Amino acid sequence: MMEAPEGRNMSDAAQAAKDHLARAERSIREAQSALADAFNGLSTAIEAPVNRAYTAPSAEALAQAYRKAHKRGTPSRLDVDPELAAFASECLDSMTFHAAAAAIAARFPPGRSVSASSLHRWWHRQRTST
Repeated sequence: MMEAPEGRNMSDAAQAAKDHLARAERSIREAQSALADAFNGLSTAIEAPVNRAYTAPSAEALAQAYRKAHKRGTPSRLDVDPELAAFASECLDSMTFHAAAAAIAARFPPGRSVSASSLHRWWHRQRTST
């Protein structure tokens, strides 16, 4: 029989290699199981907010917070209407202020539309607040 490098015969070396491979396969299966558990946990966490309805704070509650902060005047529609603000932000990524105002007027009822100048003031406040 041929001698293995560490003074063992080939059958001992083969058995040691086999044992090492078996341990490696067990470790891989455990890692795969842990990854699958992590993936399932993340999938659940990501989908959870989608499964329940989003309830935005009312415009009145946002206006009260505005007055409570001792700000003068009336809050902008964009500051008290999160849906309008999200749509305006999305429009301003690819449109001019006038085009965005027209898109908002087409999508929302007249009571929720805004002018190009109010869009610009809101956009400027958003940029300077960060």
